[in-house]
Amino acid sequence: ELGLAYGVSLWSEDTSAGTMVWVVTDLMARGAEHPDAVLDTIFSYLQRAWRQGIDGDALRTLVRATELQWEWSPLPDPMSAASKVAEEMTRLSPSELLSADSLVERPNATRILEVLRKLQPTGMNICLIDPNAEKTWDPT
Repeated sequence: ELGLAYGVSLWSEDTSAGTMVWVVTDLMARGAEHPDAVLDTIFSYLQRAWRQGIDGDALRTLVRATELQWEWSPLPDPMSAASKVAEEMTRLSPSELLSADSLVERPNATRILEVLRKLQPTGMNICLIDPNAEKTWDPT
């Protein structure tokens, strides 16, 4: 609608040191020209979610999306899988080892809002990757 991005995706990585979250947008030309508008849109959306809460339809959508990611994700190589399980053993119960970071069977709306509230501009790094940077940027 706004002509800023083709799409937005959310990625996260949990470790014993904490969680890192990436919000990745594939920008259209207008979004690349106005990255401030892209950020305003993302944070406006998050504020609306904070105010309105998470309803049943949103939870069902999250469950379906998570199930699809779980069922269709590629298998890791053996070394990566062993390393991941070893790290998870430091913070998860044995019953959670194979799915805890990847599959949410019963989403918790309160916890989702707690996590969303932590996505604040003060706690992030922002990067704009321009594949045409050499054409538009003069380092001298």
